[in-house]
Amino acid sequence: MDNAEVVARQTDVDRSGAGVKDISSPHEPLDAQTILDGAYTELVQSGKVEAGSSTACILSLCKLTGTLRASNLGDSAYLLIRDNRCIYESPSQQHFWNCPYQLTILPPGYPGAGAHVTDLPKDAAQTTHQLQDGDVIVLATDGFWDNVFTAEAIELVDSELGDVIKDGPRRGNVEDTLGRVRALSQRLTNTARRFSLDQKRRTPFSQGAHHIRSGGKIDDITVIVTLVRTRSGNEDA
Repeated sequence: MDNAEVVARQTDVDRSGAGVKDISSPHEPLDAQTILDGAYTELVQSGKVEAGSSTACILSLCKLTGTLRASNLGDSAYLLIRDNRCIYESPSQQHFWNCPYQLTILPPGYPGAGAHVTDLPKDAAQTTHQLQDGDVIVLATDGFWDNVFTAEAIELVDSELGDVIKDGPRRGNVEDTLGRVRALSQRLTNTARRFSLDQKRRTPFSQGAHHIRSGGKIDDITVIVTLVRTRSGNEDA
């Protein structure tokens, strides 16, 4: 992710010819797949990691056009919520149950390397969306999605942001809105953690595992929430 940030910033500088502030030309939006490719290539070439694997979900949003581009590899995922409904839910990429697609680095000559999952950025699922005012994007690692159903996530979004979305972009203070978005992100994270520790609860993970009747899955949980607002005085998102 550190590499992804560097690639994203450098891509903006290269394209604008001026700097990071002049981002996202409407004719040449920052591309999530380009970021993922560059981040993984840099990781491999740097030699900083001897061995390891990771899923990845990259979203790039053009503020001038309202275009969202996504590149998702593995079982991290994102929801696009509009009018309290799920417009899109990125599918989980799995080789088999509990074995998601993943970017992998193995040491040279590693025994049995051919038996390991070694996916590449090109294997990521790529999607594009045209966003609207009031859209909410929930991006999270599998530690969230294994423990919280989509309907539950949508209910929490409506509970925390429903009134803010209905008020529209021209009402309320920007800092207050940001505070509400951060509070939603924290509540989603805390909810997933609580569910992961409940061994009697039915969860997406237990539902997908035929040999497990109930219970959450303890795992890393990262949640990012984005609320799309139209700029005052124009139609840009």
